[in-house]
Amino acid sequence: MHFEWENAPGGGSLKTPIVTDFTRTAQAMVRYRMNDLLELSNEPCPCGSAFQRVKAVHGRADDIFMLANRSGAIVTVTPDVVRNAIVDAHPGIADFRAVQTGPAAIAISLVGAEGDIASRARAALERRLEHLGIIAEIVVHEGIAVPFDRKLRRVRRDWSPG
Repeated sequence: MHFEWENAPGGGSLKTPIVTDFTRTAQAMVRYRMNDLLELSNEPCPCGSAFQRVKAVHGRADDIFMLANRSGAIVTVTPDVVRNAIVDAHPGIADFRAVQTGPAAIAISLVGAEGDIASRARAALERRLEHLGIIAEIVVHEGIAVPFDRKLRRVRRDWSPG
């Protein structure tokens, strides 16, 4: 296997891997661009491996939220930022969906979205985004539709600029 690293969309230190698998015989896998957002580590592995260490996985590149800040510039927000804000908001949040539906619109779906859980989830995400200079319209809905025909994605971007 051979890994190449490409800068992730939106700049910053995140990378997306490009993989070539030299062991395949039936179907070639040459320079296959993965969709993962990875934070690489410059520290050597404690096990002694010489391979590049991955410090953290931050989600999928096509699920990066693209939200306008106060001056109108597009700011990229990785799925892990959204996920951590919501999950850390209340211990009663076991499952959720967060979808960017417009340039400044986010829909959160929760089970038990009434009262304190909904307001704390909304407030936690608002605070995290305000720290980045973003003011978004966040709507919380009750209930979660579980798709059985595709991979589970808790954080998803359904809107694209331009």
